[in-house]
Amino acid sequence: MAAGLGRGGQSIRIVPELDLVVVVTAGYYQDYSPEAFQVQANVFRDVLRAIPPPR
Repeated sequence: MAAGLGRGGQSIRIVPELDLVVVVTAGYYQDYSPEAFQVQANVFRDVLRAIPPPR
């Protein structure tokens, strides 16, 4: 997996094994709290949970 995090909760995560790219464009530009960055982590977690297990 490769990932990049940016200001305001922006993120990109690439998982070649799953042919998956998840991009989050958030708007927490003035909020540097851990909660603000938790949003993008939760999106990625939810996307992974929605993918069926390999057969």
